[in-house]
Amino acid sequence: MDIAIEPEYYAPSVDEQSNFIDNVPPIVPPGIRCPCNKKLYETRTQFTAHIKTKMHQKWLSDLNMNRGNLYTESLKKDETIEMQKKIIAEQSNVIAQLKHEIHTTSQCLAVYINRSSNTNGAVDLLTFD
Repeated sequence: MDIAIEPEYYAPSVDEQSNFIDNVPPIVPPGIRCPCNKKLYETRTQFTAHIKTKMHQKWLSDLNMNRGNLYTESLKKDETIEMQKKIIAEQSNVIAQLKHEIHTTSQCLAVYINRSSNTNGAVDLLTFD
């Protein structure tokens, strides 16, 4: 099984006035994907032509108009990620505890079965501790 290399997503640069501007990066295989249309561009020439389109220019303009919202959204996502990390850690602890309980219970059951096998092979699970 081969490992697939995913293309990078394009991110515009920021100028001195904190406006997003296009700056064509070096394009390495498998190419670069533009967030404005999710298309893959394999060459610098293709991508340079793309950033001149109306669709891309509108996307860039929308980014500049929503700069404050982007920052707020980023902070909210950071909070969400931190909360998810805590939840994952808690769930990992619960899983570890349950695995330990399963292991302990399995050992007790094995001991009980071994003791019961000495009494004609009959196992009374109702009296299991």
